[in-house]
Amino acid sequence: MQIVIGELLDQIPARSLLLVIALGQVIFLILASMASGWWLILVLVCLMFFTFGQIPVNDWLIGHYAADEWRSRFYAMKYTLGLSVATVAYWLIAVVHDNTGEFTLLYLILAAVMSLSVIAAWFMPGTQVQQEALA
Repeated sequence: MQIVIGELLDQIPARSLLLVIALGQVIFLILASMASGWWLILVLVCLMFFTFGQIPVNDWLIGHYAADEWRSRFYAMKYTLGLSVATVAYWLIAVVHDNTGEFTLLYLILAAVMSLSVIAAWFMPGTQVQQEALA
């Protein structure tokens, strides 16, 4: 998926790709909260494609818009934030499963949080605004 998204970044604006990818994650997280059995496995595989597809878009945005002297700092912050959020995720998984005995609520919580990414992608400047800023 990362190779496909990398190729698409040359043809489609990053804002549009990020919006579709983030929205896809929200949709498949909601579907995961309702699915069971083999359907759940299929939904989670689709969710993984969207999740791993977001990585090259994020890296492209940093590489494309961060000033050379700040780029390494942004990547370091990105990885530090990812590791920090991972520790909270383990706690959230344990608490939700301990209290409910299933992952339905967890998928809905993650869909709500991912909705913030959809909103952020929506408010990113479009290609025309980016070209005007670079001119």
